[in-house]
Amino acid sequence: MTFLKLILITLLTIQPTLTANGLAKEKDAVIINTYQADVTGDGLLEDIDLMGVPFSNSGDYYHNVWAEVKSKNRDNERWQINYGDGYEPQIQFIDANHDNVQDILYQSSSDKKHMSKQKLHTFASNKLFEISLPKLDYVSGKFADDYRADLKITPNAKPIQINLQNHSDTYIQSGVYSIDGKLKKSKSLLLNAPHYYEVVKLTDDKGYGLRSYKRVSGISNEDHLGTIESLWYYTDGKWIVLQSEWKDSNRLD
Repeated sequence: MTFLKLILITLLTIQPTLTANGLAKEKDAVIINTYQADVTGDGLLEDIDLMGVPFSNSGDYYHNVWAEVKSKNRDNERWQINYGDGYEPQIQFIDANHDNVQDILYQSSSDKKHMSKQKLHTFASNKLFEISLPKLDYVSGKFADDYRADLKITPNAKPIQINLQNHSDTYIQSGVYSIDGKLKKSKSLLLNAPHYYEVVKLTDDKGYGLRSYKRVSGISNEDHLGTIESLWYYTDGKWIVLQSEWKDSNRLD
């Protein structure tokens, strides 16, 4: 057997098989949860199966997760949404784009501490589309003298001053500060992507929006300083931020 044939056989072996309706099936896949919701706007409840391949029989981690959406219309249409891997996957339904049809919000976590993987999908004319989740266009932060950090959420706003006195020993040992609080080297804060989105009802007229939680850290992800909470609303095909607020970790703990 040639090396090329061996590679081809291997690739065919690890690929998921396709059923007659075109949905991928993978060995050892299980149904994580089942839902019913009208996500296509045809007035009929679609059957939605959240599928996954568990890493072990006793764990809550799945190394492959996807949703199978099955229509009850006369064409019996089917769609598949691939999500990748994650812990404790689940689905919520929210009319995010305010077209009076439920959209599919998926979430799982890359570890057991934070919900960090979320995707939003919608249907239009029986076609599946992903709506990108919102993010702040401008955030910057840097260490400053006197065990302080300056954080800016918008370009023209006055910097938010973060007191780092409780972290001073760590920063002295790492070489960021001298013992008298002088900054020894220029260093930016770690500004992670929003690690979680929460569904929020605004008003009966406006419907639902999202609240994002963006973690801000110092010299490592474990050095959590606080969170930027932002409220978002989807209109005219884009997300607009209604407000952003800094929550210091010292006040949250």
